[in-house]
Amino acid sequence: PYLGGMNEKLAHARLDKPRRQVPAGAVGIAGKQTGIYPTESPGGWNIIGQTPLSLFDPQDATPTLLKSSDRLSFYSISPAEFERIRDEVMLKNMIEIRSFCQKKQNEKQ
Repeated sequence: PYLGGMNEKLAHARLDKPRRQVPAGAVGIAGKQTGIYPTESPGGWNIIGQTPLSLFDPQDATPTLLKSSDRLSFYSISPAEFERIRDEVMLKNMIEIRSFCQKKQNEKQ
């Protein structure tokens, strides 16, 4: 997602040479906008951080975590907290996948 309303003191030009690969969840600045890369992709924005949250899941009934008009705040977390949040998200996804598979298996019986 592209995020408006950034403090203009943080504005920074795009990179002259884009990166071939930027990880999903990377937070970047280009011009007067902030953006979060929802999937791994090439990109030319200045990376200033990373979120452990998954912003896009095409398999989910609601595939995007954020919607228009949501308000975001960025704050620093420790590497340990980043890992904990990422692990909790992964565990939640695994539980949901197992539940879905079990439901489908029960439907076949």
